[in-house]
Amino acid sequence: MTETDIAKMAMKSLEAAVDPDRVQALLDEQVQKTVDEAIRNGLKSYGPFGRKLEEKVKEALDVNSLELPTYGVMVTGLVERFIKNNMAAIISERLEEDLKELLNIAPQRVKLCPRLDSRAR
Repeated sequence: MTETDIAKMAMKSLEAAVDPDRVQALLDEQVQKTVDEAIRNGLKSYGPFGRKLEEKVKEALDVNSLELPTYGVMVTGLVERFIKNNMAAIISERLEEDLKELLNIAPQRVKLCPRLDSRAR
């Protein structure tokens, strides 16, 4: 090979390398890679988008907003409802029993004669 042949081959390679169709294909490929990388970098967890997204997810999963009652509050509520719904009947029944028992202690009539006779002896 002579210098001229090498120069011609180099020129031919250069012309092929700068062929508009080839250059367009290379540009398309590189732009696509750049866009892909930019999107990947923009969506990474340490980037602004990732931090904002993480913040929104934390807010959505915040259990403080559930307002779950504690066990004590739940039991107190059940007791209060039971008292409101049942205590009037329970108290009335118990009071009636106590009054009957109290009134049954004293007889309806008291005869004084037998008692006086027993004292006289």
